Amino acid sequence: MTPCIIFKQIMFQTINPKDSKLRKLPYPYNGALSISSDIEFFSFVFFEEFMKFVNTDKQTKLGTGLNLEITSSLFFFSAYDYTFSYFKGADVNAPLSREANRIEDYLKSGWIDTNHSYGDFFQSDEFTRAHANRYYEALEKLNVTLEVFTNHGGNNGNLGNHVDMYQGDNPDSGVYHADLLQPNGVRYIWLDSGHYNIELLDKLRPIKNQVLKLLGKNSGFLMKKKQLFIPEKLRDNNAFKGFIRFRSTGKHGPDFSTLDSQLKQINWNKLYKQKGISIIYQHLGVISTSPEGVCTPATVDGIKNKENTLLAPFYFLAEESQKKNLWVCGTARLLRYVDMIESTEVIYIPNKNRHELICSEKVDLAPNAFFQGLTFYTKTNHPVQLYYKNTQLKVIKNGTDETGKHSITVPIQKLENIWK
Repeated sequence: MTPCIIFKQIMFQTINPKDSKLRKLPYPYNGALSISSDIEFFSFVFFEEFMKFVNTDKQTKLGTGLNLEITSSLFFFSAYDYTFSYFKGADVNAPLSREANRIEDYLKSGWIDTNHSYGDFFQSDEFTRAHANRYYEALEKLNVTLEVFTNHGGNNGNLGNHVDMYQGDNPDSGVYHADLLQPNGVRYIWLDSGHYNIELLDKLRPIKNQVLKLLGKNSGFLMKKKQLFIPEKLRDNNAFKGFIRFRSTGKHGPDFSTLDSQLKQINWNKLYKQKGISIIYQHLGVISTSPEGVCTPATVDGIKNKENTLLAPFYFLAEESQKKNLWVCGTARLLRYVDMIESTEVIYIPNKNRHELICSEKVDLAPNAFFQGLTFYTKTNHPVQLYYKNTQLKVIKNGTDETGKHSITVPIQKLENIWK
């Protein structure tokens, strides 16, 4: 692989199963997509209506529900009234917000699956380790684990030394909290550098040799964007799987008004051919951002006034999902799936007449939950027994796919419908 690969427009990532018998994606899908939405500017009124619209088939103020699986991040603390949060305000001892009970429904069911750097604060230095401790105490009471952590701009508790003010992984800092992540189940982190920008690569193309010389031993960084995960070793030496989000929205951050453009930049024929995946970087609580950086919060009326353009991307995703072309799923689910499929082998045990799974990652959920979506090819359409250690897994027998092969799938477990 030559260094100039970094200038190819990838627009999606690929999966590399550990075992050639494994299908890259759950049968019958040929592509997968998740929308990783930062929570800024979401009012709880709009959040409820929007989540009901995209994730159920019920009638909503935005139209008939699309029955997708789009999850969300959360601020546990927020100094600003325009963004809802679990605690009311930014003080470490803030009381529960009036929405807290309903937020717990989203947390327990998995519809909120990402910690967006704990909170949104008036000042960039207001976050403290005590905020992190209270956050984990709250999750422990709910018996909830959020495996995904994403940086939030302007927060001194962010991870990574690529910005001077980010001190969350600096053991010498008073806001150090990175040592709390792994003991509390965090597996995947997104740092600001972990996004894919077509515009940036286009600008670099004329000076690629100078860029490669400047990057030196780090010149492989952009090449790794062909894969979803990037090894991230923090300043305290804790290691995580960083992941890539597809941005490519120009000067201003991604929002409702840019989602259509983001999806149209993806070469869908190529994505389906390669069984590709994409995690879209978004702020679905924002309709649009002015050239001066002023955000217009999303409301039902604001979306309805431009529904032909603003909702079109979601109808496209729903159509592709209904055709079984595209697996639209939550961020944590897709990250865990890719992690699992790239760490698992399936072997046949003749004397037991069964298949068994071997996984190099820690299987920290019930096997039927951990391996959900795993699909492997078989030479026969006869019933197959599948085990992980001493646990027999539920399986679904599939017809042939585009390869002409039969396969077996561990069924995907739908998230609970919390909208009555």
